[in-house]
Amino acid sequence: MSDDAIVSIISRLGVDYSQAIMSTRQLASETAMLDKQLKMMKVAAASVGRASGAGLATQLMGDKVIYDQNYAG
Repeated sequence: MSDDAIVSIISRLGVDYSQAIMSTRQLASETAMLDKQLKMMKVAAASVGRASGAGLATQLMGDKVIYDQNYAG
């Protein structure tokens, strides 16, 4: 069956695409909202990583850090 025949049959049947269009728009909206949330989580995770790294660096740079309690040197 050719594409023209299929289009002709569908147009005669009066197929209603409105539900599919609404669902697609809702999916796009939900996807955009999820994308925004993921971007915010990425920023938060990067901030936590920087703070943790800075704290660890401060501890390691101090003079009183015990690197190995079992060192007998």
